[in-house]
Amino acid sequence: MNAYLNRGNEWSAKGDNDRAIADYNEAIRLNPQYADAYNNRGAEWYAKGDKDRAIADYNEAIRLNPNDADAYYNRGNAWSDKGDNDGAIADYNEAIRLIPQFANAYYNRALYWEFKNDLAQALTDFRNFARLNPNDPDGPRAIQRIENKIDAKKVR
Repeated sequence: MNAYLNRGNEWSAKGDNDRAIADYNEAIRLNPQYADAYNNRGAEWYAKGDKDRAIADYNEAIRLNPNDADAYYNRGNAWSDKGDNDGAIADYNEAIRLIPQFANAYYNRALYWEFKNDLAQALTDFRNFARLNPNDPDGPRAIQRIENKIDAKKVR
């Protein structure tokens, strides 16, 4: 079963989603409790644009392993693409609770706080992202953008 997961990962890295899904299917057939196979298959469905199937697989991965921060993060991205901002934030919250150094979860959650016009929350999350990824220029740019929005509100 690990061999199918590993080969699925190789197919995924090559961009062959269908072969990756086939190998993850086989890993799941051999062990229906294999949370990583569900999470990885969900990522392939997501890459193919099938957000509903992706969410179903992430749900199963989380059911089997409720401590899988990656599955929450991945599901948050799928909720985001479906326009469910609150669902995305809830899943990013859980990913961060499980792994407080999950930089990308802070960044994505910050985008939603910004969208909801909660600039204080957005600024906090962008600062956490920048602290965790000091060499990524997106952090300082996002912080500056939010600070400019906060300053513009003060001027009004």
